[in-house]
Amino acid sequence: MNSVVGELESINELEKINPANPLVQVLQELKSLLISLDHEQFSSVISEIFTSCIGSHVRHILDHVRIFNRALLEGIPVSYDERERGIPIEKDRIKAADEIDRLIGELKSISINTDDRVIVSTYLSPDLPPFLFVSTAGREIAFLLSHTVHHNAVISGILKENGILFPENFGIAPSTIRYLSKLTLEK
Repeated sequence: MNSVVGELESINELEKINPANPLVQVLQELKSLLISLDHEQFSSVISEIFTSCIGSHVRHILDHVRIFNRALLEGIPVSYDERERGIPIEKDRIKAADEIDRLIGELKSISINTDDRVIVSTYLSPDLPPFLFVSTAGREIAFLLSHTVHHNAVISGILKENGILFPENFGIAPSTIRYLSKLTLEK
């Protein structure tokens, strides 16, 4: 295991990778998509399958990123349960795009060491106090990336159901894109 960790550290150091870059890229893709939508497509429930509008999914994604950024900047526990529901970015795609830009700016400016320990607070039951556990900044970035891709997939389902075009790989996990790329090369 140590050789793998050492190898990863060497790769990251050599390439000067900001571990938040993949998340930034997915957020930029989300911003590009939401700018292409009209007000109705963004802010209204337009699905017979999903009971929330695209704006609600965008707000939910951005809540998680905002909470993570705030926790790193202020040295407080990460508490994804403390979301702000019903805020203007759910109904206004321009405000949502501005918030994406703000959060991306924070992600780019925060010095993130993937091994940095963070405390996560979460409710495992509505009848119990929050459960606290130790995680790492790297693990939380991986979670945020997965969480964002998941909600982008839901958004793509809403768009597909309504015949609205969206980018080919939008809402598809990086590992799936990689796998599909290998299949294409093998043909």
